[in-house]
Amino acid sequence: MEITVAGQTWIFLMSVALGAALGVLYDVFRIVRIAVRTPPAVVLVEDLAFSIVCTTATFLFLIGADKGQLRMFLLIGEASGFALYYCTVGTLIIGAARGIIAVVKRICTFLRRLLVSIDQVTKDIDGI
Repeated sequence: MEITVAGQTWIFLMSVALGAALGVLYDVFRIVRIAVRTPPAVVLVEDLAFSIVCTTATFLFLIGADKGQLRMFLLIGEASGFALYYCTVGTLIIGAARGIIAVVKRICTFLRRLLVSIDQVTKDIDGI
């Protein structure tokens, strides 16, 4: 059974949306890496997990949207959606995340220093 051109266009647009959604998921991993230093072994595990999620999502999408038929335009749509998100909205989100994380780290450092100095003052007072 053949799919109409309108049906193919709709499936292509859905594959673009899937690629953008996978881009959002990738940004979650990127933001965590910015916030917390991760050793290379953890980065490897995260990358493998992301690859497995992408593969599973693509497989399920192909089964649901096109009865499991692998068509090149669907893979191109998914890659295009990911690239469009990554180069536009993703860049803005990562920039904002870097700024927010930097502010939160400064606040945490300030509070830690404040608590240490208060602790030191109370120890000095107790020693008198």
